[in-house]
Amino acid sequence: MNREQCTERFSGKAGIYNQYRPSYPDIFIDYLYNEVGFKSESIIADIGSGTGKLTEQLLKRKNFVYGVEPNDDMRNVANELLSNYSNYKSVVATAEDTGLPDESADFITAAQAFHWFDFVRFKAECQRILKKNGKVVLVKNERDFKREMVGKNVVINNKYTPDYIERTDKNNPSAGSHSKYKVGSEADLYAVGAYEYKEFENIIEMEEEVFIGWNLSASSAPKENDVSYEPYISALKELFNEYRHGNYMSVPFVTKSYIGMVSEHV
Repeated sequence: MNREQCTERFSGKAGIYNQYRPSYPDIFIDYLYNEVGFKSESIIADIGSGTGKLTEQLLKRKNFVYGVEPNDDMRNVANELLSNYSNYKSVVATAEDTGLPDESADFITAAQAFHWFDFVRFKAECQRILKKNGKVVLVKNERDFKREMVGKNVVINNKYTPDYIERTDKNNPSAGSHSKYKVGSEADLYAVGAYEYKEFENIIEMEEEVFIGWNLSASSAPKENDVSYEPYISALKELFNEYRHGNYMSVPFVTKSYIGMVSEHV
């Protein structure tokens, strides 16, 4: 799959992505400002900003944020939602070629989308646009693959969404959701020993509609005209009914962050 194909994988998914994908927990955002060094005057380049999930959380802290997003559908949703923020600037560009000026950002953030990046070229771009001592923040919400319910969700996704390889091996540190087109691991971005890894519990209470919508927001999930769509929805409803408490299901996520410098000489 080439870069253009990767960029277009979420076309037609922006609305459902924005509606059903969870944001990041307050404890993670507080960590950025209390421990990592984010300040309200920090200039942030949010790369692969999508529909603006993380972007808005940073804008609310009064930061000036470049939302760099190549997919038209995703970016248009973000622009509509974030139009009232004067501290937001939308940028039509890729992670590997942002078009931002040299040394223009105090921090770079990349939430959820970073596994699509070409890390070799993205690292060079980070080195170019970051100010001295600037840091890169990678963050993702990932289901807790040690949980039984998540394991059953994995079985369903492996059956109906063949573009993803999902594993639940508790003894395998790489267990999780992996696109066949993933091009690198998180640690590849940073100079050796130059990043800090943290996890934050993030339990999301979902109604049936939200649980199904969240699953459908994956780039590989079947669309309404696909033959696997109806069986996929039926399987998700059965899973929800098995684990529901009242009208809700507790979906266990772990928010994982990788933060550090990308300079060759740290």
